Amino acid sequence: MLTWQALNYIVILLHRPFIAHWQQHKQTTGHAPFNTSDPAELCIQAAKKICLILEMHSAHLPRLPSDLIFIIFTVAGVLLRHSQQLLHADPELAQIHQYTKRCISWLRIFAKNWKNADARQDILNESRQSQTLVNRF
Repeated sequence: MLTWQALNYIVILLHRPFIAHWQQHKQTTGHAPFNTSDPAELCIQAAKKICLILEMHSAHLPRLPSDLIFIIFTVAGVLLRHSQQLLHADPELAQIHQYTKRCISWLRIFAKNWKNADARQDILNESRQSQTLVNRF
């Protein structure tokens, strides 16, 4: 489990810094830089895979390493960023919101023993709430 999760997390860490540059280049020139894959899409797919892996092992979550706290936080951040770019009627939006809620609940489980999980959970809740307010207007 941790090997697949680590692999997907590495995909996020490698591609996330290039999302803004790639999107800006595509908007200004009309084509992808260097004919590469969209780093945002690679991060989103990796985040979804991590969520699926965590779902399969959620019963064992309290016994898993605390290193997962930052991975879960990063995954939720990728998903929140993606949900901001989706249209309100997009069917994928419900799935992204569901994954984000699960990430917050997983952090809640870790928060029983690790204070930094509680702080990260608060950040995600605030981000979700502010995003919801913005999307209403």
